Amino acid sequence: MESLIEQDWETILWTIFWSSTFIGETKIGIPYALYNGLSIQSTYIIACFSNLLAFPITMGFLDFMHGRFEKYPAYNRYFNTLLQRTRKKTIGLVRKYGYLGILIFVMFPVPMTGAYVGSVACWLFDMDRKKSFIAVAIGAFISGAILVLLYECGLIAFETMNE
Repeated sequence: MESLIEQDWETILWTIFWSSTFIGETKIGIPYALYNGLSIQSTYIIACFSNLLAFPITMGFLDFMHGRFEKYPAYNRYFNTLLQRTRKKTIGLVRKYGYLGILIFVMFPVPMTGAYVGSVACWLFDMDRKKSFIAVAIGAFISGAILVLLYECGLIAFETMNE
């Protein structure tokens, strides 16, 4: 097993980038890193910890910048659409399970779920920040494990089909 220091820094930086962005998160960061030869352990650690940046980025934006952008109609249309989708997707889980509902929502690696939307839901429902971060973090790490497993199973299946 290669140490993190011996691995490709360009791949590591792109993994951090993809895993910490709203459009990528670990859903792109993990497959990108594994495809480019980063070890499973390094991929998991780098991608999941990078994905945790979603929480402070989201909360920081909503706390400090949201009010400044509200005066722009285009922003309001986009943001209101995002809030409506987030509320619709999360309200049942949050009402029924609270913080566990946030964890469940974040842990499934499908489109329009993940640490960013989970963080928006925490803000939307005015949930405690520490508990919210813990729920988002655990969900992100479970999601990362699912993605690594799916990627590796896909490779095994593909290799088996080509034998």
